Amino acid sequence: MNDRTNLRLKFQEEKQRLKTEFKQRVDTVKDELLQELQELANEELKDQIEKVTEKATMIKEEIYAGAKVKTPNTEGFLIPKVIESSLKLWEKMQEDIKNLIKCPISLVSFESPVVYKEGITMNEEQLLKIMKTNCYQCPFTRQDMTKEYYFPNKIAEDLVKL
Repeated sequence: MNDRTNLRLKFQEEKQRLKTEFKQRVDTVKDELLQELQELANEELKDQIEKVTEKATMIKEEIYAGAKVKTPNTEGFLIPKVIESSLKLWEKMQEDIKNLIKCPISLVSFESPVVYKEGITMNEEQLLKIMKTNCYQCPFTRQDMTKEYYFPNKIAEDLVKL
């Protein structure tokens, strides 16, 4: 009987050790996954910011190119056309920036942007509201959502502050 008790105790200890080890591995993998997701979200936002920057550079170059034109036949026509096209590009760029910094669910500017595990940036308030009312189901992917898999989106937060 004593051997059985010892075996049972050893089994329980080994079981507890394996549970602890498994939990540590899960936490490690979870942390690595969150880090990768944050890097992916940051890269995507950087790409979008680069596109907007390229458009701004293009506008600046067109304005400078138009300002250098001094021929008498085109001066009255070309400069206003360059300015008009520059204004259109500027308006388009402003619209792109506005679309970059608003929540895809509430369609309002970000207040406290967070990135969810699928790489989707949204307001934290909206995310928590979805989790409460939508049975933890992502509105974009229809996958189960968990509160543990989101983190602040610092780039979007800084962009809103500009």
